[in-house]
Amino acid sequence: MSRLHVASIVVIVAALGAVGIALLTKGGGDKKPAKATTAAAHGGDPRPRETLTAFEDRLAAAIASPSCRGYRALNNLIPPSCAEVKKRFTGMRFTGAEQYGTGAVVDATAPVLPAGITFTLGVGADGRWKIFNAYGTRERTAETRAHDLIPFDTAAQGWLDAVRNRNCDQYVHYAQIDERAGRQELCDAHFAAPSIVTPDLRTAKSADVALLGGNARVQFYALRFGRHYGTLAVNYFPGEGDPTRAAVPIYAR
Repeated sequence: MSRLHVASIVVIVAALGAVGIALLTKGGGDKKPAKATTAAAHGGDPRPRETLTAFEDRLAAAIASPSCRGYRALNNLIPPSCAEVKKRFTGMRFTGAEQYGTGAVVDATAPVLPAGITFTLGVGADGRWKIFNAYGTRERTAETRAHDLIPFDTAAQGWLDAVRNRNCDQYVHYAQIDERAGRQELCDAHFAAPSIVTPDLRTAKSADVALLGGNARVQFYALRFGRHYGTLAVNYFPGEGDPTRAAVPIYAR
């Protein structure tokens, strides 16, 4: 995966493909307000029950706790250890944030990567923001715009088609994963994990992905099928052979 990752996805077979997710700690200085958008939102889509500022405050409190109390609940899947997070992100400062329906980004800087880190978020089942992952983008992404959406759209649809057809090669091509485990073993674990691929996602004829909006480095998609709703984030890593990859979805219902 990308050398730009601050916390890359790590496959842990015993945990059905656990994801290492880096979190930030709040620093001093000025913080730009979050910009809210509702691009492509439907009336029945979930809506966040907290602002991005409230999320940042909740995250800062968890990181400041000696034991990172409440930290794991901020993540979609399994985060790294508290000691590792404190080592990487002490002294971090928020530099901007932007919401795209049920997706959002929070930009920050830290001593370990002063040029910029981006955190991608989705609305969880409790209506509060959860973290997909953190990336060393080396730039501020909020309020930037993508010049070409085709690579993002292709990766989002490719991810959906792969999980519905249980196509391992296609899944590995489009999913944001690390192949250090056996490829088929990894696919079997992910396809069987309801937190990644809910059973209805494979069978519902209405399942599709719809663009919510995003920026130059990440675009967010709604996964609507039956009574279910999830948010899919597709990230762009320039310089790679296949630069757009889809992260594990965050389901709101």
